Amino acid sequence: MRRVSLFVLLFALAVPAAITAQATGTESAERSSQRSAKAELTATRKQQKRRFMEQRRAKRAAQRQRQLEARKKKQKQQQVVRNARGFRRLKVDGETVRPAMEKLATELDWHDSLQSAQRVAKRSGKPIVWIHALGDLTGVL
Repeated sequence: MRRVSLFVLLFALAVPAAITAQATGTESAERSSQRSAKAELTATRKQQKRRFMEQRRAKRAAQRQRQLEARKKKQKQQQVVRNARGFRRLKVDGETVRPAMEKLATELDWHDSLQSAQRVAKRSGKPIVWIHALGDLTGVL
């Protein structure tokens, strides 16, 4: 009996130590896997945040670029309006315009029909300028 009880006693002492060692090893493995999972999650979140910030910066840069282009377009339109208003105020007398009109009337080849102008343009390779006006070019409408 003593042998059996000693065996049982040794077995009882050895088994809990083995179970404890296995449990401790399992816990440390679980903890290390939890730590690595947590580190991966943290790294993933940092990457997501970095990507989000990059996208945000890109959106803001694009928005600033659009605003700059809109400002430039508006400035060009305002310049056109200023130029048009200045042109309305421009007064030119007939004596200043007359030489330019005489040059236009004498140096250009005028045709009475489109067909004759097309024939000449085809032979010379020059374009046709079509002017349709009421009245006399040298006089008042």
